[in-house]
Amino acid sequence: MSINPRFDEYHLNVFGDRWAFLAEALKQAGLKQNKVSVGLKTGCSKDFIFSQGSMACIPREVGGHYQLDLASVLAVSALNLNPGAKILDLCAAPGGKALVSQLVVGGEGEWHLNELSQGRLSRLKSVIREFSPVHQDSLHFYKRDASKWGLTEKNIYDFVICDVPCSGEAHLLNSPSHLKRWTPRSSKNLAVRQHAILCAALETVRPGGKILYSTCSINPQENDGIIQRLLKKRMDRVEIIAPTLSGIFSGEPTQYGVEFFPDKCEYGPIYFSVLKKI
Repeated sequence: MSINPRFDEYHLNVFGDRWAFLAEALKQAGLKQNKVSVGLKTGCSKDFIFSQGSMACIPREVGGHYQLDLASVLAVSALNLNPGAKILDLCAAPGGKALVSQLVVGGEGEWHLNELSQGRLSRLKSVIREFSPVHQDSLHFYKRDASKWGLTEKNIYDFVICDVPCSGEAHLLNSPSHLKRWTPRSSKNLAVRQHAILCAALETVRPGGKILYSTCSINPQENDGIIQRLLKKRMDRVEIIAPTLSGIFSGEPTQYGVEFFPDKCEYGPIYFSVLKKI
């Protein structure tokens, strides 16, 4: 059990007997970061080589490497990106999902990468400039409030990635000071912003375009709950696209997406859902 009884009580109500095992797995995941190597420095390929034992995810032409969680790779892959696409990443730091998106289309496209925090934006620029195979003219950086993006740019992007700020329970369990401050209200407050960012994504993606909504949270109200809230008000504007993942990478299906939690696999936690604008 954690140092915050409210935290344990809340998640015990959600996960039941699973919580004790999931909590320990999350804590270990937060320490290990269960990362994989993605070759991005030189050459690009949409062909990945997966190795279950080492959890390697490497393109056929390997240059430098950027380390990230395998579930992040699977989430971006579920978008089925196409070369030449115009892609917006609303909460892009530290840059892993943006790099994967560049890899799977062979560096052919246009990327608009946003991060509100100046510190995180600086880190994003550093990562992209070191590892990206994309010509600098195709990279655009912004420091904006992601939730307001749809006010000025409507029906523009082919794909929008929303890896939104979330509870990050794996981090909380390894950060006593943050865990002590957690309350159920914490997730509710985050859910308000998450929904606002997803609504902005829906406004700015073109009809027929796709949105990746993802978190590193295990909280249903930050995951399926956000999708359900969007559908309740905008059912006529969006549809859920079932991810085409197979084998050991299929994850645990939810009502609107897929979750990868570290008590059931060697990576995560990550939840994601793919939506298509009608």
